[in-house]
Amino acid sequence: MDNNFVNITKLVIDKLEGGYYHPDMLQDGRVKDSRYSSSGETMYGLDRHAGHSLYYSTPRKTKTVDGKKVPLTPSENLKYINNGSYEYKNQASKDFWTTIDKLNARKNWGHLHLPIGELKDKLQKLTAEI
Repeated sequence: MDNNFVNITKLVIDKLEGGYYHPDMLQDGRVKDSRYSSSGETMYGLDRHAGHSLYYSTPRKTKTVDGKKVPLTPSENLKYINNGSYEYKNQASKDFWTTIDKLNARKNWGHLHLPIGELKDKLQKLTAEI
């Protein structure tokens, strides 16, 4: 990976992008802003729901409503993500999201949490690879 691209990605993350968010935060009251209702799990501008095709090779699941297939909501989709129903498209995506999952960020991190130190460096490098 081009070191200049990694450095520019880190600069964009540091200056422009936000920290962590999970739809659970809206449901449990940690976030009270309804504008987040269509957002999936996000970190450094990456949205695990909206950016599905960036991270997963398997298509997003749908549900049937009134005889029509419709997309899942972010919360519904994340249940499939968390139970391993989707296959990762590449190693960087797998490493990025499984690192966040192993830290149980959805429960342990606050809204807009930004990691520091080695974890910050690791996640920013993976963001550039993605």
